[in-house]
Amino acid sequence: MNARAAISCIVTALPAWRSVAQTPGDTVSVHPSENVDERPVLIGQSQGVYGTCLRDAGVRGRELVRLIVDTTGHVEPNSVKLDAPQQPILDSVAIAAARGLSFRPARRGGSPVRVEVTVPLAFDGPTPAVTSADSAVFSLECVDRAPAFQPSGPIRYPDLMVESRTAGQVLLEFIVDTTGHVERRSIQVVHASHRAFDLAAQDAVRRARFEAARLNGVLVRCRVRMSFVFDIGRRGQPASKPERHTGELPAIVITAWVS
Repeated sequence: MNARAAISCIVTALPAWRSVAQTPGDTVSVHPSENVDERPVLIGQSQGVYGTCLRDAGVRGRELVRLIVDTTGHVEPNSVKLDAPQQPILDSVAIAAARGLSFRPARRGGSPVRVEVTVPLAFDGPTPAVTSADSAVFSLECVDRAPAFQPSGPIRYPDLMVESRTAGQVLLEFIVDTTGHVERRSIQVVHASHRAFDLAAQDAVRRARFEAARLNGVLVRCRVRMSFVFDIGRRGQPASKPERHTGELPAIVITAWVS
């Protein structure tokens, strides 16, 4: 994901809910935080998580996460558990954020020990989550996997434009939902060199299906821009390869071959 900002995060080591049961093969015990001489102290968090993207999409809330801090001060990835799961996006981001925390390790009897703690994470403040994954809309720059265009059939070059040997281009903006469908009311024409090309491009988008976008593994709605390039090609000449612009899906080229 491009241009991720650090998450707005409030972290405090609190008493653990319970100690973790050990198996006979364990060589290092896990201590509840109230049973150590020095509790773990937060000293850092990984960058590149989703604070700005969540805020811009209207997703905010607070999560309580339980985790184990090892003797080096790192979070054991498989130990991260949510106390009260809320919604897929917020839950997945909270888990990712918790795994990226680093601590000064807990100590008991002068030696570092593994300890279980509870960590509150606040995303854009303590306000409860107000937007679900199905209603939030993320930008192309925020998602981990962009929507992938899957046309339902050939895109027809308008006959009148072929007869007049006219080339052109259309830039559309629209929202792809979590099922891979384009939300028809979201389609906007950013630029069109001719009305005939505009109609052909919009028809192609309405009929198309997309592989839906994902953010941290969760299917999300995504606002995208896509160019449709209508090109008059001549036999023996290579097809056009339009430049891809930042914030846009790969352009679709429709070529009418003439003699």
